Amino acid sequence: MAELEAHTRLTFPPVGGPTDRRRLFTLTVDEPVQLGRDPGRCPVGIDDDHTISRLHAVLTWDGEALAVSVRPPTPELPDPPVNPIWFRNAAVAACRVAPGEWFVIGQTRFTLHAAPDPAIVPPSPYDDFNRSLLPDWD
Repeated sequence: MAELEAHTRLTFPPVGGPTDRRRLFTLTVDEPVQLGRDPGRCPVGIDDDHTISRLHAVLTWDGEALAVSVRPPTPELPDPPVNPIWFRNAAVAACRVAPGEWFVIGQTRFTLHAAPDPAIVPPSPYDDFNRSLLPDWD
């Protein structure tokens, strides 16, 4: 698994609304998800950044990197999104983002964080000590 952190910094926030907002989205290996402004349709929903299309991009985490691509045309949305995906200071239609890297759409920066694998995290020496303090319920 991995986490995608979305940090939106609104240039023109709603009156009384926040100018900064951070969200975390969990990504599962080989499970494509949609990114867009419509949270009812997109698991990665950024409803407050109006420079992101209702359905803007498709994301797929393969366990090593995140494939990001502009959504394909559909009968309902035949035109491509207006704003590009920015990666490494260039407008791209698709990119592969490694953990620690980021891409930008509109006013939102998306940073990929690899979730630690619990299978390789060594047990804490305190685990046995803490268990010894618990009452024996058997």
